[in-house]
Amino acid sequence: MIIKGFSTAMYGWHERFRFDRREASWDEIFRECAAAGMNAVEIDPEPELVSLARMYGLSVSGAYIGLNLHEQAIPFEESIMPLARRLAE
Repeated sequence: MIIKGFSTAMYGWHERFRFDRREASWDEIFRECAAAGMNAVEIDPEPELVSLARMYGLSVSGAYIGLNLHEQAIPFEESIMPLARRLAE
């Protein structure tokens, strides 16, 4: 296996800020992710967040989609496809 970098989800970072009683800002989180040696982050790749992450040399490696599995039908086009398109871009 060839490792191309390291990525992180945001839950742990938000919890760390909460535990330290610090107000979490994306700017600070991305700066600290980069300082910790991360190459990428898992975020909803909204253009503003992607731009900010790139300022710190971070890429977007994935995004979280939470689905209500107890529903009869999953609104695929409305809930999954917009995020998938942003990731592809």
